[in-house]
Amino acid sequence: MTTQPLIYGADIEQPLRELDQLVSFYQEIEVSDRLGVQLILHVPVEAKARREIELFGLEVSGEDVHPGALPIVGGLGGSNFVREHVASMLPAHMRGAHIQRIAAVKFKGGAPQSVFEENLVYKSAAALYDFILESADSEEDDWAAQAIGQTELLEDFERYIEIKNFAAEYVALNWAMNLPCESVMDYAEAVTDGKPVYRMIEIYCPVVCIDSPMHEVDIDDTGAIANFESCDTLITSARISGWRTGSGRIISVRGPEAITTVASLPGLEAMLPSLLDLFSAVRQKFLSLGPEQADRAILEHDFLRAVHQRYVKVDKYRSDLDLGYF
Repeated sequence: MTTQPLIYGADIEQPLRELDQLVSFYQEIEVSDRLGVQLILHVPVEAKARREIELFGLEVSGEDVHPGALPIVGGLGGSNFVREHVASMLPAHMRGAHIQRIAAVKFKGGAPQSVFEENLVYKSAAALYDFILESADSEEDDWAAQAIGQTELLEDFERYIEIKNFAAEYVALNWAMNLPCESVMDYAEAVTDGKPVYRMIEIYCPVVCIDSPMHEVDIDDTGAIANFESCDTLITSARISGWRTGSGRIISVRGPEAITTVASLPGLEAMLPSLLDLFSAVRQKFLSLGPEQADRAILEHDFLRAVHQRYVKVDKYRSDLDLGYF
């Protein structure tokens, strides 16, 4: 586990940006004779301090925290295993939680005065997702598409979508999932060259930490405030510029809005053990992979990457569906 402030930025013509704190958990896992996983859980933190401000979270009707709330990128992120079994895992403070819209209210002498106009939470969330998208773009996995290009898989897939008249981006994963075991094993043997190859998986849990009192607000059927109580964490979503269309890399599941945890200082401290529990649970999930599943995860991710480069990158296409394949 490491923790540090971070300066980042890929474009040398633009000013570097700063992340207040980045907490990272890291472990290397031997999954099979051919596959190892470098598992990383990042907790990027934007810290804010404002005097005489209190936060109120109002539940959004019918919106719960969904699988894929934590962005996942890396050399297996396109595989069905990661989408179905890893993206569905959430830390304790998110499980069963509802999405909330957060208002910051100015207080003076213990009495509310006005709504704080800085839009503090959502600007901070945008900064966190700027870091996540830039980190995703820095993942160099063009070699995956090149490896697929040395097989006949893309040609077979192209014949399939021409016959069926399907859009490549919607059927690519399902097609790869149904390849015969012999094709999967042959590809895994070729790409690993008989040696264990490590693939990186990075999971992000972005946190806005605000040193202010926080409250959950319950709304009754008439729209009136029924109750509110103090809390240490709130979950919100934001429409972040570039989230649906940004990053040329595969993000395992990309919902229509970006999910962010807002925490007080005690809330952030209380979250860390549950994040460590999540990290351990994901580790166990990878250790449960059998050799055939591991080979299939390699092929599925590499194939999606190759399809992305051939069909999506060239046509400048971006899906507006909630599947987030690319």
